[in-house]
Amino acid sequence: MSHEFKTKSRLKPENAATILLSGLQDVWGEYLFCRGTFRSKPSRSSVHHLRTSIRKLEAVLQMLEAIAPSKHQSILFDDIDRERKSLSALRDAQVQKKDLSRSRREWLNRKKFNSYLKKIETKEEKAALTIIRAQDQRKRVREFSKIESSLVELLVQASPRRKSTLMTKLQHHLGDQHLNLQRQVLSLKPKRANRFHKLRVATKNCLYEIEAAKTIVSVAPDFKNKISRFKDKLGDLQDQVAFVQNAKRFFKKTKAHPEPKKEIAREILARQKEIISSPNI
Repeated sequence: MSHEFKTKSRLKPENAATILLSGLQDVWGEYLFCRGTFRSKPSRSSVHHLRTSIRKLEAVLQMLEAIAPSKHQSILFDDIDRERKSLSALRDAQVQKKDLSRSRREWLNRKKFNSYLKKIETKEEKAALTIIRAQDQRKRVREFSKIESSLVELLVQASPRRKSTLMTKLQHHLGDQHLNLQRQVLSLKPKRANRFHKLRVATKNCLYEIEAAKTIVSVAPDFKNKISRFKDKLGDLQDQVAFVQNAKRFFKKTKAHPEPKKEIAREILARQKEIISSPNI
């Protein structure tokens, strides 16, 4: 187990369990608010906040699954994860539009590509709204209520020793997440884009879990910042990969000029090598 995480020594087990319940309720409320905002007023900001709120909720559900497994947590997780994935292409187009003005890629017609991205944004926003509005939110609320009730029942019935065991499980879970990140870092190889993407997802999950458990579990100094910086590098790479995918479709559709394969490959490879040579997490 990683030594980066320790249960706070002065925190009583019953208080730690109550904090975990409160954290679950907080991220659920944030998710509902962000979801409602996107449904009524879709924008780059509302997409970002909804995706972030889903990640936070998923992080808490994963922690609960580690200490007190329940089919309701798995059902809710899968449901909201589908919702998050429906926003991915929309988010990519929005980020690329924003970053396009700072692009120094001479091989790209920025004006035409911006128009192309606007069409993608419009199409993906409509698709995401259709999916989200078609979701049975009552079912989702029922699943959350069952999770909440089970956790409350556990807090009422469990002995202090049982609650202490649950907190130890949480500490072990976070430690295992860190060890998983380290293993994935060691397996990175240039041109294996899927490994970088999986590591980015795992890094983000780890950070959101650390944030959700910060009042329960102590984190080693600078550990969170180190992982956050590493996550940002992986995010830059993923944004570049997503950009390349849209650029390739743009070149194929418009035939404006030949696809600059060598230039694109050099950009991606340079990012990958930078990440591999980064200090270990």
